[in-house]
Amino acid sequence: MSENSVFRKPWILYLIWLGLFLLFIFIGIPLLDKGHSGGEQIPLISLGYALNVLIYGTIIISAVIPFLYNAWFRKYWYVNATIGILCIILLLYVEVFNK
Repeated sequence: MSENSVFRKPWILYLIWLGLFLLFIFIGIPLLDKGHSGGEQIPLISLGYALNVLIYGTIIISAVIPFLYNAWFRKYWYVNATIGILCIILLLYVEVFNK
């Protein structure tokens, strides 16, 4: 692989994950709402669960990047650490105040 390959840039993983999330929001949630009566809250419930999945997925990507992109991680460790810590804080905030 060349040095400028897409797979040599770990931030592409974050963008792909965010793109899949947005695709689910704009295409998947309206499809889940088809065929339900007007009083059901299927889109809001699906969005709530999807946000949790987005946070968990981002934490997993932050944990995997040091193993897959070791050279990049040594140079830019603070970027990955910041994203991971912010997601963990957000997850704890959501879990504490939802109970």
